[in-house]
Amino acid sequence: AEALTRIEPALDDGLVEPDDRAGRFAFTHALVSSTLVAELNAARLAQHHARITGVIEALRADDLEPWVEDLAHHAAEGLIAGTAPQALTYARRAAASAEAAQSSADVALQLRRAVAAAALIPGFPVQERRDLVHRLGIALRDTNADDGRTMLIEAARLAEAQDDSHALAAILASLDTESLWAGYDWSLHDAGVVAAVERARARPGLSDRDRTLLTMALAGELTYLDNARSNRLFAEAETMAAPLDDPVLSARVLLRWFASVSGPSGRPTRASIGDRLIALDRDTVLPTRLRPLAHLARVSAALEEGDIERARRCVATARMLAHPVRTPTGWAHLQWAEAGLALLDGDLARARAHAAALRPALQRVRPYTADSSPASILAVVECEAGDTDAALGWLRALLASPYAEPIHWLEAWILAEGGRTEEARAALAGFDGPLPDDWLCVPLTTAAIHAAAAVGDLRFLRRHLPGLEPVADRFVFVGEGGLCLGPAGLAAAAAHAALGDPAAARAHAERALAITERMGAVLWLPRVHRLLDELAAT
Repeated sequence: AEALTRIEPALDDGLVEPDDRAGRFAFTHALVSSTLVAELNAARLAQHHARITGVIEALRADDLEPWVEDLAHHAAEGLIAGTAPQALTYARRAAASAEAAQSSADVALQLRRAVAAAALIPGFPVQERRDLVHRLGIALRDTNADDGRTMLIEAARLAEAQDDSHALAAILASLDTESLWAGYDWSLHDAGVVAAVERARARPGLSDRDRTLLTMALAGELTYLDNARSNRLFAEAETMAAPLDDPVLSARVLLRWFASVSGPSGRPTRASIGDRLIALDRDTVLPTRLRPLAHLARVSAALEEGDIERARRCVATARMLAHPVRTPTGWAHLQWAEAGLALLDGDLARARAHAAALRPALQRVRPYTADSSPASILAVVECEAGDTDAALGWLRALLASPYAEPIHWLEAWILAEGGRTEEARAALAGFDGPLPDDWLCVPLTTAAIHAAAAVGDLRFLRRHLPGLEPVADRFVFVGEGGLCLGPAGLAAAAAHAALGDPAAARAHAERALAITERMGAVLWLPRVHRLLDELAAT
């Protein structure tokens, strides 16, 4: 009765209204509550939150579980009023619930609160703090928050200071996500982390498992810095993992290795990694988070070599295993693969839909490519739809990314397809290579050779055609899907035709026709036939 009497003026003034739950009231607008909060200094506000924490504990003592998130919030906001022990307890409980629900963002929120509370508890054990920071770093890593690596490196520093080699190995091995793509954006690396892992590997008394984890971690960090050494270390890590009889560890090594062999020279290794991952899943059933990735790992090599049935089979299996919440990384990879298959089928509406689904998926697991990756697909979709300006509009996201210079070659192809010869010639001049041995090498070189042949840039063709010739037998995607640029051999054929070698052009075009028919690439069959007709007429 007293509470109702006190709240009545606020009800009369329209500041508060009955909530949809009986016995509760809510502010009519967030502006009301924010204005009232702004009138309080930090100490008074913390005292209110501390009091609310105590009241909820008293009123709900018989069953606190439904109130744990509220308690975690109020106790965290009341830290300077002395609620640190309660904030730590409730944040840990709320984090455990969020982990069970596989909500990395909520886990990160609660563990931030726990770490802040622990810092205010005198004599709080260093090892417990390290474990909290490690868990927070993993949660932030899985949401791709900017400070995820910072937290993990701090946890590693604490483990190193405690001379705990086992914890140090586990923490450093968790720096990268479990994915088919590298943990860093294109060509980046962290020299400080490389040095930390090197120090850890030099520590005496490491167990076989710890040495395997650290070898895997170092290999992953060297993907862009020293790719040859990266691959040697991954091979070592796989050999070291085999006798440990730990299929999850073996799968983690293989997944990390996959990104390090993304270029054209890595196709046999990628195919082998995919086969080994599928075998691990068949023989042991991998954890839910890894299963779609295991099957998608076989897709890129299958698409490149024209084994469309295998590629579709692997994507179909991943489709049954991936989920946007339970397996967010696998779900993002699946949208990429599905978009590639839609382009292969000539279904532009379906490709647009998967590109649209890819953006929110990447915002969860790889936000720094959430704009550029879908844009690359949509640029090709709109080019195929005949809307050159729309295609170029999508390219703007890539031209503002670390990929900007080589993306000029994709821009040149779009312009050439749209008949804008002089602009295509200028775009080609925007980058003259070389490209690293990674996902972009074959697709962008194929696009550039097509454009150079269309505009008659013979200097460009003489410089870059030798780089495409060895992979002219491949069908062109970016990894396990994404944008589709047809048979590399068709670009080689067009180049030889422009350079005045019709015999070589015809040989490439006939091989391109065979793989295009096998793949069922409806958008590329007319292009191949058109070039063959032109060659027959000469």
